[in-house]
Amino acid sequence: MPNLCQNTGLRLSFWKIGLLAIWNAVCGGPLQGSGLAYGKALPWKAISYHIEGNMEALGLMKLEDGQHGLPWKGRVVAVIQAQRSGTKELVLDLEGRWRVESVRWNDRSIPFEYTKGRLRVMSRVPLADAQICTVEVVYAGYCIEALKPPWQDGLVVSADSLGYPRLGMTCQGSGARSWWPCLDDAAQEPDSLSLTMTFPAYAAPSQALARRNPSLAPGKPALLDLVANGRRVGDTVVGNRRTVTWKVTQPINLYNVTFNLGRYARFVQPYADPQGVERDLEFFVSPEDLPQARKHMAQAVDMMTCYEKALGPYAFWKDGYKVIQSSYLGMEHQSAVAYGNGFRNNEWGFDFILVHESGHEWWGNSVSASDPSDWWIHEGLTTLMEAVYLECRDGNRKQADAYMVRMQRKIQNQKPMQGPRGLRFAAHDADIYYKGAWMFHSLRNSVGNDSLWYSILGSAYQKFALQTITTEQMVDHWAQGLGSRYKGTLQWWLNHAELPILEWEPVVSLDASRAVLRYRWSPTAQGFYLPMQTESGLLLDPQPGRWQEVVWPSPGEAKTREGIMDAMRAEMKLLDRRYLLKVRMAQRVQSLEKKGTGMDSPSTTN
Repeated sequence: MPNLCQNTGLRLSFWKIGLLAIWNAVCGGPLQGSGLAYGKALPWKAISYHIEGNMEALGLMKLEDGQHGLPWKGRVVAVIQAQRSGTKELVLDLEGRWRVESVRWNDRSIPFEYTKGRLRVMSRVPLADAQICTVEVVYAGYCIEALKPPWQDGLVVSADSLGYPRLGMTCQGSGARSWWPCLDDAAQEPDSLSLTMTFPAYAAPSQALARRNPSLAPGKPALLDLVANGRRVGDTVVGNRRTVTWKVTQPINLYNVTFNLGRYARFVQPYADPQGVERDLEFFVSPEDLPQARKHMAQAVDMMTCYEKALGPYAFWKDGYKVIQSSYLGMEHQSAVAYGNGFRNNEWGFDFILVHESGHEWWGNSVSASDPSDWWIHEGLTTLMEAVYLECRDGNRKQADAYMVRMQRKIQNQKPMQGPRGLRFAAHDADIYYKGAWMFHSLRNSVGNDSLWYSILGSAYQKFALQTITTEQMVDHWAQGLGSRYKGTLQWWLNHAELPILEWEPVVSLDASRAVLRYRWSPTAQGFYLPMQTESGLLLDPQPGRWQEVVWPSPGEAKTREGIMDAMRAEMKLLDRRYLLKVRMAQRVQSLEKKGTGMDSPSTTN
């Protein structure tokens, strides 16, 4: 999902802060889905799903509670596997304005209980470990309108620039359970999934839009299309009804399952991957936007080249790479990236939404967190890839480092990034994006070996591709590559709201002939390890609570005592432009300076 709080160059909006706050307020607490909480082994694993949806019309209805919903008739066939012997009860998740009409188990009707978002069915006999069954659920009700997508998500019902209907589904916060029955658990992904939808084949533009904008030419009914995850495998039009089927043949996060309905023109951007294999990058946009989109989306070639070289091959070529114009800013739907940024570049010369949401194909869709509390893996590493892309494009770090410094302003340091497991946890703010990215940027600057850092970044992706993983696995991987002491560093950043404090004090002789820098981590930074280098080349390896000394380089222009101390102060302030920390002059020194008192010798206080 796009990051929050972006302005100008970083396009920071407050949209995900809204989603996270709403999710915590409405959905916080233990997960009730699938009979168990996140992070615990479920008694069932879904191998595949087939989803069918039928929409007689494309207009919203106002419901009794004031919400708006679109009538939907659905059918889901799930192929599931028992994960232990003796299993009989199956609990599926389905939350919202739904009624369940029937359930069939291995093609036989069975009783069911549907209450409080949980659909319970019981096998007639206990199952053996690894036994496979087929469960069919027929249901009907309403897809609830998204109030502020994708933060307050749901069905997005809108119109394109000419007033024709445009619909889309986004459900990262509410979960797939909000529109189809499933085992909605982040720790497991089905091996395949297909979606068949039947809907009105033709639609006329909105008369309301025409009244607001009389300059628009009267529109005729236009053929609507459906674009979803994977590859199109079926498409028929009979009278005014169109039925389209898309199929995913690789593991997929359920919140990534989506559809987009509207007028679309397709174009292809040819792309040769790093191995020289010819690939197609597909784009679906409004027909009137086709010329602009062709020109703008050419940057996707450089982006894909960069990501594949830095991380490894795109994991979903079997299902394709698509970008689909949407009525909301964007979302990382696997093989069907939602894009609504209006074909605009930021001040850094690239389209933030295209680059960020596509980056999630590596971090989030291929390498997936097994619990929402670990979503910093998705967002932190994907946000980092924006700077990696700039470096690839420019051939140097200048703009990429400036981009990271600009990003740093958005770090809040109010709550830990790592949340509790087993709850429907959502991050409190945007730190899982920016602070998450800055962790890895700081590690790069600390180790001072770009080749090593890039090798660990790439091997992290290649090691965990097409898997669901935990924070511990990602932290251990980086610690194994950089050194075991960095494990405590990552754990500190993830589990503390505040930054570690680097304390320092200058010790300069009265005649300015000798200058010493004393420094340490504050005593609270136990276990934190981050060697660093100043602008002038001084190597610092602070220890928690223990003062160390290093001789300050021979003064250049700063020939007075005050000049040297000012130079020290300026250089120490620059450290937080390269490292994720807080720099603070020791309190004792600040007090002495306020009194106009100098220091001739190092303090012996530890």
